[in-house]
Amino acid sequence: MGYQSRLFVSSDIHGYGTLFVKLLKKAGYDADVDRLYLLGDYVNKGPSSVGTLRIIKDLHQQGATVLLGNHEMKWLQSDQPNVQPWLPFIKKMKTLAMDSSYLFVHAGIEAGRPLDNQVQAHVTGHENVPLARKYKGHKIIHGHVPTFRYGCELDEVYIDKDSMCIDTGAGHQGYVSLVDLTNNIQYFISVVEGKTVYKRNLK
Repeated sequence: MGYQSRLFVSSDIHGYGTLFVKLLKKAGYDADVDRLYLLGDYVNKGPSSVGTLRIIKDLHQQGATVLLGNHEMKWLQSDQPNVQPWLPFIKKMKTLAMDSSYLFVHAGIEAGRPLDNQVQAHVTGHENVPLARKYKGHKIIHGHVPTFRYGCELDEVYIDKDSMCIDTGAGHQGYVSLVDLTNNIQYFISVVEGKTVYKRNLK
């Protein structure tokens, strides 16, 4: 029996890259076998935006799919010296991605608009427009909206029949999460406590 390739996803790391690495290690992520989708908002709010981008860039070079979030959009408009070296990498980030069963995006999609014609500033949540979180034949996986706004606890992902929101509030003193979609497992760590990696099975 060969090793089963797993499908992982994370979003809204917000400068807590070292904690995200702890999640990958706990999950036993193997870049040579597993697939990893990262859904944006790597920067701002946490302790090290640049350090987190270094981690994200390394993961991208190892094969991870890296999407753009609204906080990266803010960096594209910034003239801060620490931002400038990262603009080429940010400009290369994708807006959305599809897997056989999932559509990955930072904030949502514009209903009625073809996927190849989505507006970057809209689907990242950079500009506030109505967004859909339903797409035929695919479950939408997104971040951007902290799950407590859906009535969840800070450490809980939000799941309905059409979508899953995995922003567990790292930017709001909550948690960084990594979800194994293959096995329906969530790995998460508190940005306040920052030591213990928790694990739960998702329903």
